[in-house]
Order: sequence, then C-alpha cells, then structure tokens
Amino acid sequence: MEKKNNSKQLSIMKPNIIEINHKDQYNFDENSIQDFFTGSIIFITGSTGFLGKALLEKLLRSCKKISIIYILLRSKNGQTIQQRLEKLMDNLIFDRIKFEYPDCFTKVIPINGDISQVKLGLSENDYCLLFEKVNIVFHCAATVGFNEPFKTAINQNVGGTKQVIDLCLKMFNLKSFVYVSTAYSNSNIFEIDEKIYPTKIKPEFILDVCKNFDDEIVNFLANKLQDKHPNTYTLTKNFAENLINNYKDKLPIAIVRPSIISGAVQEPFPGWVDNFIGATGVMAQVGVGLAKSIFGEENKIVDLIPIDIVVNTLICASWNNIIQPSNKIQVYNCVSGPFNPLRWKRCHKLTAKYAIESPSKHVVLYPGTIFTSNRLLHNIIVFFCHYVVAFMLDLLDMCQRQKPRMLKLVKRNERMQNAYDFFKCNEFYFHGKNMKQLVEKVQITKNHMIFNIDAEKFDWDQNICNCMLGINKFLFKENTDNLKITKNYLNK
Repeated sequence: MEKKNNSKQLSIMKPNIIEINHKDQYNFDENSIQDFFTGSIIFITGSTGFLGKALLEKLLRSCKKISIIYILLRSKNGQTIQQRLEKLMDNLIFDRIKFEYPDCFTKVIPINGDISQVKLGLSENDYCLLFEKVNIVFHCAATVGFNEPFKTAINQNVGGTKQVIDLCLKMFNLKSFVYVSTAYSNSNIFEIDEKIYPTKIKPEFILDVCKNFDDEIVNFLANKLQDKHPNTYTLTKNFAENLINNYKDKLPIAIVRPSIISGAVQEPFPGWVDNFIGATGVMAQVGVGLAKSIFGEENKIVDLIPIDIVVNTLICASWNNIIQPSNKIQVYNCVSGPFNPLRWKRCHKLTAKYAIESPSKHVVLYPGTIFTSNRLLHNIIVFFCHYVVAFMLDLLDMCQRQKPRMLKLVKRNERMQNAYDFFKCNEFYFHGKNMKQLVEKVQITKNHMIFNIDAEKFDWDQNICNCMLGINKFLFKENTDNLKITKNYLNK
C-alpha cells in the first residue's frame, strides 16, 4: 500500500529537464570502473538482442556490486515477461556466471513494456519506479533489419529513442545515458568523424509525418530522404542521433557506434556468437559450403569489431560520462579499421581455412569461395554452384521422402548476401580520436584488464579461428570435441 502511495506522489513530481551531473556529486574511485557501478541501478533496452544480452552478462559478471538491472521486456508468442526472462537466462552466454556467481540473477528484474509504445508501454507505477530509481541507462533496442518499411524503422529507431529520452529527462539521479548507434549511421559519406551529422529534416518532423500520414506519403518522403543511404536502418539511426543531439545540454549522453559486430575475442567465451546476422551469417555459409562466390571488392577493408570490445566500450563510455562531464555529446566510433584493419581478401581466406580445419557436421559442399567484383561471373557461379546444386539435393531428398530444404536455404542466404553488397563494395574511413583517448584513459585504471576496448591488441587470425568454432558450437549446437569425425567426413 505504501509503495502505491509513493508512486502517486512521484507521478506529480515531473521536472521538465535535469541538469548535467558532475563527478563531484558522486563518491567513487575514478580509477576504478567497477567502483563507478557500485550500488548503481541500471535500465537496459534491447537486452534479448545479440549486443544487449552480452552487455547484461558482462555487467553481472564484472560489476558484481551493481544493485539492480531493470530490463525492458514485452510479452511475445504467448510468453509472459517472466517466462521470457527465464528463457533469456537459459542462454549459453550465462553459463559462465551460473558457475562463478549464481546469485547474481536475482538482480535482474524484467519490466513489462514495448519500445515502440508511448511511455515505452509502461504502467504508471513502473514508469515512476524507473525515473525515481535508475541512474544509468543503456539504450540498445532497435530494429536492425535493412529492409524494414520506413515507417516501422522510424517508429522503432527514432520514436523508441524519443520515449527513452523522455524517461531519462524525468530521472532524479541520472548519471549516464549511453545510446547504441552504428558506425554506418552516416553511410551516405565515406569519411566519418566522431560527430553528429545533421539530417535534411528534423527528426521530430519525420516522427509527426509517420504518425499522421498514410504509407504512400511516408514512402514518397522516404525515397527523397534516403538519397545515398543504402537502407532504412542506417538512415533512421542518423535521425536518432540528431534527435539525441537536441538534448546535449540536458542529459549526460554518450553515443557508441559499432561497425559490423562479430564473434568475441575472449568474453564470455572466445568466438561467442548468437545469430546468423551480418558477417557471422556469411562465415557460416562459407563454412558449410553454401557460399562459393561472394560479390564485393576484396581489397576493401571489412570493418568487423568483436562483440566483447563493443560491450566494454559501452561500459567505459558510461563511466567516462562522469569522469569527463561535458555539454557536448561524446561520440565513439567503435571500429577496427583505423587501428587493426582487415581486408575482405584475408577475411574470406581465413574463414575458408578454419572452416576446413574446424568443419561443421552440417557441411553440404567442400568449403571454399571466391571473392569477385565481376557481377556476371558471380551470378554464373551462384546459379550453377548454389541453385543447381540445391535443386539436385532437394530432388534427392524428395526421392527419399524427406522435406526439401536446400533451395529455400540458398534463396535466404542470397537475400542476406545481397543486403550487404553496399558494405562489401565500399570502404569507409572512420576517425577514432575519441575512441583512442578512451582507450588511453581505461589503460591507466585499476580495471583495464577487465574492460579491454583496444582494437589494436587482438589477432584476426586467432579471432576468426575462434569464430568458426563458435559458429559450430553456439549456432549449430555441435560438440566441438568431435572435430576428428567431421574432418574425416569432410575429406571423404
């Protein structure tokens, strides 16, 4: 009863803005990132996604004195938020802390809501609870589909961000707000600094248009706005950054822009991956022999960044918001290109090499691929080595009264490959001054070994080797102890 009365009181107390917090307001050891999170109450959106669950795991494992972590969840596919939380905690990523620190899961509290709804779809009590208690926010939620309808992408990526900002503005004790963008939010240009580039139209206007006009008008406007952006994802992330920039003097904000997120260097397990999206999907296709040709420029840099470096950057950026408070938003290009470049030619050769050394039992054809910028050659190889082979394998399955699946799989893989053509044919130069300065700051802290954010310090050869093993273990659910058996099968 007392809690209910408090909520009613809180709903009246809604300050319009908050002042930027300064580090002298907080009592913690500035040389300890872990100490910064001691006693913190954290709110995370997108915690069931690839990056979100990795962030949640890292905070639980490495910042053990965190008080509470609220995660935004919605009921889905007939599952309650509690059931979804239990399913999330059953993920292999949490196996390590189940063994090392099993009591930490009591700190994770699901909050029923939806990023696309007004006030995040929260109940009045939950909304008041968050703005009264939370002091650190990580906004990871987004629709990452390249081909989402413009209105859907705007509502999720810009509208959802606006709802999170509105909540943060009401928070009594906000120390830090970290927004996850993408290094390609400005992919209409090819030299990208750590700053926010203005959009042609204000994000508030485009939100109003999507809310009040039909799809025909919205799509007409989208075509005008998209210009050189390859898809609605990068465009709407650009709008979201501009929206956030409007609050630079009201909130302690950092923006982290990861490039193409890949398998872990070290944490929680070397090579850990969680889905077939992006570069991981291409590597998996090469591994099972279903990518005999990849269209692109092999001498261009492929800007992969391991998931654990991204997670550590989010955590360190949050800490640095207090260490170096500013009315200017700190933007971090969390990329590998300027520090540890990897070109497509080397990437696909290493992928094929370790696909053979650590083969999957799901292999269809002998791993090996060519990387070509000749569209005609690519299409010929795809037709004969992908579609014809898939048709023959499906025919064989049907003769054995099994369900045909290969042609469907090849079509899906080809759609995914085509979605990334823009990034395989173009090279971006990312400035990294802010990121380099953050690396230098972290290196002199007590916890620099725990929060590695230095993209210069890992070896691509070893990382791709681990990624191929990780694809087999975490995605194909294979026992990697049986490599000898699968190698014998591959060599038959």
